[in-house]
Amino acid sequence: MHYADQRVFPTGETLYAKPFDVDFDELQNSALDVGTPVAVVHTSRDERWYYVIDHLNAGWMAVENIALCGYDDLRRCRDANRVAAVVAPKADLYLDSGLTDYFDCVRMGVKFPRRKRGDDGTAEIVVPFRKDNGRLSEEICYVRAGSIHERYLPYTPRTIFCQAFALLNAPYGWGGMYGEQDCSRFVQEVSATVGIALPRNSSKQAHVGITLGKYPEGASDEEKINLLARNATGACTLLHLRGHIMMYLGMVNGRPCTIHNPWAYREHCWWGDRVRLINRVAVTDLSLGKGSHRGSFLERLCSVRFS
Repeated sequence: MHYADQRVFPTGETLYAKPFDVDFDELQNSALDVGTPVAVVHTSRDERWYYVIDHLNAGWMAVENIALCGYDDLRRCRDANRVAAVVAPKADLYLDSGLTDYFDCVRMGVKFPRRKRGDDGTAEIVVPFRKDNGRLSEEICYVRAGSIHERYLPYTPRTIFCQAFALLNAPYGWGGMYGEQDCSRFVQEVSATVGIALPRNSSKQAHVGITLGKYPEGASDEEKINLLARNATGACTLLHLRGHIMMYLGMVNGRPCTIHNPWAYREHCWWGDRVRLINRVAVTDLSLGKGSHRGSFLERLCSVRFS
C-alpha cells in the first residue's frame, strides 16, 4: 500500500470549476497515508474502485491501494502496545536499515506500531503491505528515529507551536493533492501529534472544542480583536471563517497573528480585486484582504474555539 488519493467519484479523471484551475480538482476528496484503516462498503461496477469509510471521511479509492483483512487482523494491528507517531513534516519509510531502499513517505500525525529503536539513529515500525492477492501482510520498515515519537507528544501550547512551525512554508495541496495539505489538513496534522483527532473539513473542525466567541453579522473589528486578546490562548485556539481555518498565535502590537495554510487572498486595486497567491503554510495577521470585495480575514471571522 502507498499514499493514495480518495475521490468523490470512482475515476482518476480531473474536474475543474474554471479552465486551468489546476490547483483545485473538484473530484479530490482527501488523501490517505500508508497504514490508514478503512472499511470497504462498496465496489464499483468495473471492480477497479472501492468505496471506503475511514475515521474522518469517505470516498472512492483505487483497488490496488487497499489491502483487505478481517476485523481481528485490523484490531491487532491498531491496538499494538507500542505506537509511534510521526512528528516530522514528512517521514520517509525504507525497506532496509541502511535507509537506502526507499518505499514511501507519510505525513505528520500518522501513527504505526513500533518495534524497537536502533543504535544507528533508526527505528523499526510495522507497516501494512498489500499482497499480490489483495490481502494484508505486515512488514518491517525503517525510519529516522528523530521523525517519530513514542505514543504522542504532550499537549501544551509550546508543543503545538513547535509542530506548526515545523510545517512553515510547506506547500498547499487541496484535499491532500500532491501529498501536501490544505488549511484543515494542516490543523489536523499538528493536532494529531498530541493525540487529538480533528474532523477532516474546516466547517466541521469549527464545531470542535469550547466556544470562546461567535460573531454576529456586523460585529466590528475592535470587538473581534478584544475577544481574542481577552479569551484566546496562543496555539490552542482555532479561528474559523467560511471555507478556511487558522491557528491563533497571539497578539503582536495589538494585531492578532495566525499560522495557517492559505491558497491566496484578495487585494483591492484601482480596477478591482486581484488574487495574491500564498500557496503554503504562512504566518500572517488578519488584515489580509482588507478593502477587497470579500473583506479581510478579520472581517470574515465567524467563530473562535479552544481546541
